[in-house]
Amino acid sequence: MIDDRTFERLRSLIGEVCAIDPRAIGASARLRGYGIDSIRALDLMMSIEEEFQVQFRLEDLTDIRTVGELAAYVDRLRAPDGRPEGRPERRTLADGV
Repeated sequence: MIDDRTFERLRSLIGEVCAIDPRAIGASARLRGYGIDSIRALDLMMSIEEEFQVQFRLEDLTDIRTVGELAAYVDRLRAPDGRPEGRPERRTLADGV
C-alpha cells in the first residue's frame, strides 16, 4: 500500500516535469505513458530526490514501471533503514569493502 501523501507529491512532480495536469495521473498508469523518456526520467529522479530527501539506485529505477510502483519505492526509501526492502545495504570503498 502506498502513502497517499507520497502519491500526491509524486503526481505533482510528474505533472511539472511532463507539463500535464497532476489530476490526470493515476497510480496504475505507466510512466512512459506520460512521455517520461530517459531525459525526463533523470529530471524526475533529481526532483524526487530533492523533494523526499532520498537517493535512488539507478539499477532499481529500471524495474519501476508505474506511478504506484514509484510511490511504493519512495516510501521504502524513506523507511527507517533507508533502503528498498530486500536489497542489501549499499557499501562503498570508503566502508572498507
